[in-house]
Amino acid sequence: METGPIIKLLDDSDSESKNDDGRKWDNLLKRCINASESDLDEFLVKLSSSLDIYLPKLNIFTSYLCRKYLQIAPIKNVLFVKFISLLITVVITENLQKSDIFGFSELLHDCVLLLWWAGNKDNNKPNSVFKLFKHIFGAIMDAKVLEVLISEVYGYHCLKRMLFDFNMVNQIDQRDLLKAVDLVAVLVGKCPEHKNDLLSEGYTIYKACSALLETLPPMFKIDNKEQHRNRRRADVPLSINDKQHLALLGMKIPQKPSDLPHFLRAIEQRKIDSFKLP
Repeated sequence: METGPIIKLLDDSDSESKNDDGRKWDNLLKRCINASESDLDEFLVKLSSSLDIYLPKLNIFTSYLCRKYLQIAPIKNVLFVKFISLLITVVITENLQKSDIFGFSELLHDCVLLLWWAGNKDNNKPNSVFKLFKHIFGAIMDAKVLEVLISEVYGYHCLKRMLFDFNMVNQIDQRDLLKAVDLVAVLVGKCPEHKNDLLSEGYTIYKACSALLETLPPMFKIDNKEQHRNRRRADVPLSINDKQHLALLGMKIPQKPSDLPHFLRAIEQRKIDSFKLP
């Protein structure tokens, strides 16, 4: 069995070669999942403190693991899941301020896929992957780096997969989800390469929802007089744009102002769901 610091396996690897037979990456994985807690901690702390140096090699490593494992049925390996989880929490989330470094979002993307492949998907279990995904999303929002991540293709697809493919959308605070969708929309509007997205169904629905969420609430302000509280839908002065947006969404103004909160939440949900449309 090999001895010495685990980091030496990365130091000795050739980051320029992607065409090896994978044995060195298999050896690295074996060392990581079988290492003592202290040895693994030493390795992860070294990666975290010197991510700029080791990121290219980590990308090759996790890319190799994705190619090798994601095409086969998941295996029940607690040690593998633990290692990938620690790679995310100790190395990636602790370096979110470096999200703009080339390869960072790819590393996050690959680790999320590997964790989903091998992890426990029972949401009632303490080691459920959903709990870690929720932690990742919260850390990204707290670090205010979401816009940086989604501006790169791997970061964008990573977020989209976590929220919709992995059905995390119902487990995250709706205010954070709305912020995420707004940031994606701003990015689409700013970038020339996303010009076609401006005409997509999802973006059109997003714009309609955003407009309605701005114009409708002031129309339903209720004072203490009963006649205002019972005002009918026909009394609401909808603009032509409002009517067009409602028609696009297939929605109708509620009969009573008291129904407005539920109606607005439904529009917010449509706005969030627009993000998963191609």
